[in-house]
Amino acid sequence: PLPEAAPGVLGSTAVDPLLRLLADYNVLLLGPGLGRADVTLRFVPAVLSGLRNAWPVAPDAIPDFNDVASCVVDADGLNALAEQHEWWMAMPKRTLLTPHSGEMARLMRTTPEEVNADRLGKARAAAAQWGAVVVLKGAFTLIAAPDGRANVNPSANPAMATAGTGDVLAGAIAGLLAQGLEPFTAAVVGVYLHARA
Repeated sequence: PLPEAAPGVLGSTAVDPLLRLLADYNVLLLGPGLGRADVTLRFVPAVLSGLRNAWPVAPDAIPDFNDVASCVVDADGLNALAEQHEWWMAMPKRTLLTPHSGEMARLMRTTPEEVNADRLGKARAAAAQWGAVVVLKGAFTLIAAPDGRANVNPSANPAMATAGTGDVLAGAIAGLLAQGLEPFTAAVVGVYLHARA
């Protein structure tokens, strides 16, 4: 367990212990269930900045670790980022963001209506600006990479709007990353398998 700022709340005292633990891992899923306490809103960017600067803490923990380390940010992790100015500057390489249109709007400082008016364009522009793979969830989920690649999942299932299904998707993508898929492919495959299931 990580040190808590209050019962069930992670804050600055958890950053360094988490970064030390991550030296033995190559994927982090950050966000689901974190909550939105003020200290947690600062915890998320501090972890990402720490990963950008120091992941891995022990370079020999995993061979070529910097080539495979990835981070998936979802749910409350996205909400925490949206509270920061130029938050994307602190992200480690190989970051994937999995927002729905409301979270995407907060990240882009716009409205869900603006996002939904041009979902593909917004996803591509965000991926390029942020240097991250963006999984824009919704009917016909979009996956956009910083290099301009994009994929549209052909599934639209109203059951996917159930609370918690996005957390499952983020976990599926993280699992595929841990098996060695590169971020864009992991996102495309994860979205497809999640929709099929």
